[in-house]
Amino acid sequence: ETVVAATHAFHNFKTAILGGSTNAAILEFANPTDEKISQFTESLMSKDVRDQILSFGANTAAFAASLLGGMTIMLVGVYFFLIDGRGMVDSIMHLSPLRDDYENELITEFASLSRAVVVATLLSAVVQGILAGLGYWFAGLDSVFLLTIISTLFALVPFIGTAIVWIPACAYLYLVQGEAVSAIVLATYCATVVSMSDNFVKPLVLQKESNLHPLLALLSVIGGVEALGPIGILVGPMVVAFLQTLLKLLQRELNSFEQEERKGEEAATA
Repeated sequence: ETVVAATHAFHNFKTAILGGSTNAAILEFANPTDEKISQFTESLMSKDVRDQILSFGANTAAFAASLLGGMTIMLVGVYFFLIDGRGMVDSIMHLSPLRDDYENELITEFASLSRAVVVATLLSAVVQGILAGLGYWFAGLDSVFLLTIISTLFALVPFIGTAIVWIPACAYLYLVQGEAVSAIVLATYCATVVSMSDNFVKPLVLQKESNLHPLLALLSVIGGVEALGPIGILVGPMVVAFLQTLLKLLQRELNSFEQEERKGEEAATA
């Protein structure tokens, strides 16, 4: 019992000297003893850890190769679309069984929606950056303008977004400056207001630019990202807009058939 009490008293004394339990844990982690270094080295030499490291390295290399390959294909595709885009569109229109006016309507809808998605993405990033900047300013962080610019840039990246900026900022407030309340309030604000603003700005812009219903615009963005990943931000609204346009074309054809039938019945009656 004497040894346990002495150990407990020494632990409390060490924690008080190092400035609290959080600072003590950070300092001990940054300055490990020889015994901890030896234990860490032995754990790295175990077969399970080596297998996990090799698996993680292989997965990282595969992801990097896939990302590089996708970017290369995208750049090559954009190049040929810019060079031969008009010819490709003419060939597709020639092979399509639809009438030319219907095809032109679909192409117009495609161009309008593509511009709307780009505008919605950029505007959403700017809004998220400004809202995050306001949070940084109220939290008392330094270099608010730089943090706002970085948040705006990362807001363009799906799934990562501004979280890659405000999470370290909250950690800095809590661990370094000791502002626990400010860190919690900033994290709550960014996780709710900043992150959720994307779900309001994009559907609003898409609804205005492409005449999509606000609910359809919201579901198209969320559903596209959920099903296809980052590319779903573009593909989701485009599929919904194309379906809406095709339904309008079908309704137009059905109405023309009904009008022709009525004219035929009237002619037969006369």
